[in-house]
Amino acid sequence: PFEVVFMNLVLLIGLAVLCECSRKDASIRIMSFNVWVSGKSVYNGLQKIARHIKKVRPDIVAMQAS
Repeated sequence: PFEVVFMNLVLLIGLAVLCECSRKDASIRIMSFNVWVSGKSVYNGLQKIARHIKKVRPDIVAMQAS
């Protein structure tokens, strides 16, 4: 299960990079975010995470939790 999800994520990122690199001015913003127990350990954690992601405006977001 984890391996399948990880490989799908790697393939998705690879395809996104290939598509974006076909343009001269290509750039891609990737955010890796450790949400630490789904943001539940901080008051309004999920809302704060969502606000930060919207502020940064990444093309791809990879979230993991510990």
